[in-house]
Amino acid sequence: MCITKPPRGGMSSIKRREQALLFLRKAAQDEALPDAVIESDKVSDEVIGFHCQQAAEKMLKSLLSDLGVAFHKTHELGALMDTMARKH
Repeated sequence: MCITKPPRGGMSSIKRREQALLFLRKAAQDEALPDAVIESDKVSDEVIGFHCQQAAEKMLKSLLSDLGVAFHKTHELGALMDTMARKH
């Protein structure tokens, strides 16, 4: 789902926006889960933290996609933030 480099000729702004919106929809799903289970003692802090990290990751990828910034496939928030800092 994530790009490592734009296609030849670059990705159109419409395609970038579609990819960005897809990442945002998926981030919203990851964000909704902790809200739904935060009071449950059957769900560990690690699971809640994982989905919070996933939501943040997808939000960063959404922003990078919308701006047309190529990024490597990674789950590391720091690497995505470094990519953003280098490009803008």
